[in-house]
Amino acid sequence: MFISFYLLFFHSIFCDNNGDKLIFTMIHFRHGARASTLEGNNIDFMKEYWAHPGELTSVGERMHYILGLRNRNRYINNNKLLSKKYDSSELKVISTGYSRTIVSALSHLQGLYPPNQNLGENLNDAQKSNSTPPINIDNIDNDLKNEIDKLNSDALPHSMTLVPIEIKNSSSFVTFFARNKCLGAQKKYNTSNNENMNSIEKYFNADFGKYMNNFLFHNESYKHEYTFTQIAKLCDTYVACYTDGRNMSKFRDTGINSDKMYDLYKLCLYSIKTYFSEYAMREDDIFYLEGSEIMELLISNIKRSIEADINNKTDSSYPKMLIYSGHDITVSKQIFFLLKAFDLNFSLYELPTYATQIAFEVTRQNDNKKENRSYSDYIVSYYFKDELQLNVTSDEFINKIEDHIWSNEKIDSFCEYGTSNKLRNDIPKKEVTNYKTPFLIFACLFSASMVANLVFLGIIFMKSNVKKTHMKTSSFAEIKNS
Repeated sequence: MFISFYLLFFHSIFCDNNGDKLIFTMIHFRHGARASTLEGNNIDFMKEYWAHPGELTSVGERMHYILGLRNRNRYINNNKLLSKKYDSSELKVISTGYSRTIVSALSHLQGLYPPNQNLGENLNDAQKSNSTPPINIDNIDNDLKNEIDKLNSDALPHSMTLVPIEIKNSSSFVTFFARNKCLGAQKKYNTSNNENMNSIEKYFNADFGKYMNNFLFHNESYKHEYTFTQIAKLCDTYVACYTDGRNMSKFRDTGINSDKMYDLYKLCLYSIKTYFSEYAMREDDIFYLEGSEIMELLISNIKRSIEADINNKTDSSYPKMLIYSGHDITVSKQIFFLLKAFDLNFSLYELPTYATQIAFEVTRQNDNKKENRSYSDYIVSYYFKDELQLNVTSDEFINKIEDHIWSNEKIDSFCEYGTSNKLRNDIPKKEVTNYKTPFLIFACLFSASMVANLVFLGIIFMKSNVKKTHMKTSSFAEIKNS
């Protein structure tokens, strides 16, 4: 820990050393501000209407556009990690399969490669003449003709840059394993309240209970006491409304003032943070179970980038920047894994609010050194909201993380998949065998019965032929048709 502290201290002073070169970064951010996530209607708990529940709002779009601008300044203009124009071999973008994370990534990329800076593709005369789709260009209206003329040589308006996004559909990644019927995780979770949860309940009920009861039950003297889980659910909606700048006029009608509403917003952020840190991620095993998938992705890309740099190789499968668009859950999983692996104080955990970004940067030290490089020549730095949290050699970082990554086999064993739990669709062979024997017995009995019936009918038929002398012979086809 003392070594890590001094590395952190000296890095903060000499981080702009001209002898160092940034070779790789992975940024992992939460989506921007979103509408409330509702069930079956467009009116949330705060009685606010949302046209598109759960979707990214215009506030969220701007958040990520600004964050993209900031990353362009750091990783393109200053550190020269990426080219000024998009290069598919340099950048890979991954998003979870939710509209709000996909649109966050798209907004972010508009900041990373802003319009009106001639960063998109330009067409030559031959390409322009071949760019008309199979439509009758003579019959289109003047407005469309004008728009086409405005393009000039730009492939898209304002010389926009389009970047492909890979969608990662992994239920275990965007939810907690216990929700996926992981029996081992369910056994580890402790649903009882701790001291902080109890204090949140007392504070909420004492300071905001009367307003909430007046609002929800139209009776401020109603003695409903809100539990921690109820508060967390209400807070998720309240934070969405507050961040989107909603007036929440119906809630204000209870008599609550603006200062109190801001206090409730801060309490809600603290409540959600407590939910993650003291309920969802409380036990040791849960840290590694939940964080292994995203940390394995990070480590594999760090090792590839260092190996490629040592061997002076450029490979499109090894991007210089990896962008991951996720959720508060995905970001928190990665943060908690780091805190546990490096035995750091858990008070360092902060709730990843909308558009929060964490970044991992790999820096080659002493750029003048050309030969006999090793992993000890590279530093891994971890940033949370632009603040340096960890700064260690790549050897130490990789070894510490790999020591704690759980394999698929260990996860299967811990979660008891393939036994009484069918999440992975594993059907034990014993279950198949149990059904095979009775089925074969039934099939044999049924076949024997059919043969006996056919023999009996054959005998009757032959006797019938003897009596009917006018039918001396018969072909197989005739018997079949009789």
